[in-house]
Amino acid sequence: MENILRLVVRHIIFMLLSFALLYIVCLSFGGSINYFAWAESPKFLFGVMVNVAAMCLHGYWFESRS
Repeated sequence: MENILRLVVRHIIFMLLSFALLYIVCLSFGGSINYFAWAESPKFLFGVMVNVAAMCLHGYWFESRS
């Protein structure tokens, strides 16, 4: 149970890091500063990209920790 909790917390942290990075990238390309004003489709795609980036960070962390 402890390993599952660690995995979930680590993924949430990686999601926050990915969200911050991708949000800055979206702002640099002229996106609206208010995330909640975005339409549903860009929010969905942004969420998918955040999760994929978090999984990639997870894989990188797992490979480089040993």
